Amino acid sequence: MKTLYRLEVEQERAKVASSDNGVILTKEMLSTVPEPLARYFVQCGYEGRVLAPFIELVWSEAAIKMSEKGKFMAMKCYQHNFSYEPCRLVYMKSRIAGLIPFEGRDKFQDGKGNMLIRLLKLFIIADVKGEEMDRSALVTVLAELPMIPASCFKSYVKWEYIDNNTVRGTISFKGIEVSGVFSFNEKGEYVGFTTDERYQTQKDGSFKKVRWSVEIGEYIKSGDISIPALLTATWNQGSGDFQYFRGKIAGINF
Repeated sequence: MKTLYRLEVEQERAKVASSDNGVILTKEMLSTVPEPLARYFVQCGYEGRVLAPFIELVWSEAAIKMSEKGKFMAMKCYQHNFSYEPCRLVYMKSRIAGLIPFEGRDKFQDGKGNMLIRLLKLFIIADVKGEEMDRSALVTVLAELPMIPASCFKSYVKWEYIDNNTVRGTISFKGIEVSGVFSFNEKGEYVGFTTDERYQTQKDGSFKKVRWSVEIGEYIKSGDISIPALLTATWNQGSGDFQYFRGKIAGINF
């Protein structure tokens, strides 16, 4: 699974021209996005810097809960995000009950989403594909766009000002279009994301649209850039919130 992840990362890196070392974020570029998003880039220290075409997100801690009544399971998490095209590649590994090796690869690449899970490195227990997975994976890409600023200025993204601390983002790629609302605090920090366009897998294998939200807290320095350090993902169900992911970011490699 890790070899598969590395291969997919290299496939995506090959799409980036050797001459593409990123563009410098200028005031002119900042004027093309809504003020709350522009304020975020300035607050975090991106103005005047080269925006890398892809990043490696370094997780120091990550945990996932497989069911509402289950317990959080610690896991190691490796991740790359790309801006040339909307692309997100994640490899996860853990041990169920501390004993049984568990691996997962979650991605949106070439316009397709896929969640692949293996047990004992042999048995595939989930290989989720299809339109609902494509849309859900692209929503996750959208939620993480502020962490790879170069992507926020691409033609596949459109921004809409809502108010001084809120913007709507819409991402369109290969016939799929999804949107969500980004929230920023008074300092300009990106603190939350909500959408009604993500699908939750039901017990019978069907899909259901459920409101999905991300909360971000505590900013730290990665080099001279401020980045989010804490992140949670939650299903906002009618029966109550189900927080199923939480993680701590140690840094971003540009």
